[in-house]
Amino acid sequence: MSKAGSCWKRKGEQFHSRPRRINVDEAAIAASPIIQAFEGFQLELDTRYDKHERLVKLGRDVTIESKRAIFLLHRCSTTSGSAEEEVLTESDAKLAAVRLKIRDIALELQGEDLNQYHRAISPGLQEYVEAVSFQHFLRTHKLIGLEEVNSHLEFPPKGPDSGQEPAAKLPLPLPDYILGVADLTGELMRVCIMSMGCGSADPDTPFRLCQFVRTVYDGFCILGNSGPHELSRKLPVLRQSLFKMEDACYALRVRGSEFPRHVLADMVSLHERDKHDERDAA
Repeated sequence: MSKAGSCWKRKGEQFHSRPRRINVDEAAIAASPIIQAFEGFQLELDTRYDKHERLVKLGRDVTIESKRAIFLLHRCSTTSGSAEEEVLTESDAKLAAVRLKIRDIALELQGEDLNQYHRAISPGLQEYVEAVSFQHFLRTHKLIGLEEVNSHLEFPPKGPDSGQEPAAKLPLPLPDYILGVADLTGELMRVCIMSMGCGSADPDTPFRLCQFVRTVYDGFCILGNSGPHELSRKLPVLRQSLFKMEDACYALRVRGSEFPRHVLADMVSLHERDKHDERDAA
């Protein structure tokens, strides 16, 4: 038995023998075309990731500044005349600051494929479209076109003798324009409700806003599945905003002579809250 054990031990020793050392020529490995190719891939990916992170940060800045412009523009619901024009003028300065951020995005994307970095900047561009279309509607009661939005995203050279920063241009993707217009309807719904409780507001404002949002909703329904993928998520929200506006216009038209306007606004808000509670209970 001891002999068998010793044989087993010798076999184990042979099985766990130390590996042979192989002399590696590190210089030859470094000069290998395969290694050099992968080092190039690493450098390219690191550069792309760094650019992506910078674009994400710029996109967040565009989103934040655009939201601030939208909050400012909501003051137009409770003002009129020269006060309303002052708010619109102040919003011009805020949107100009947003375009400076978009200029930085355009400079980052020079010579690059926009589709590779679209997801990093898409939320910011949608928020910008929402802000600029909201301002344009308050001024003209019309929807801003894609061509007009793009005209503000062409930036001339900047600096002495045009030597510091070159000209830049960021063509707005059509899906971002469509989704930004879809978000605009939510802001118009808020204006519609607030205008009901404002005694100085035009009494036809809620009906005009409701008709505009209904037209936008009909246009999106015509798009169907040919629109952007996210439109299927935004369309139910748009439809809900339209229902709120229609309920508000109904209350204003049918019961407008029974209650003060600020009471009607509270009634509409309470009615929407009860409907929301019923849906949650169901």
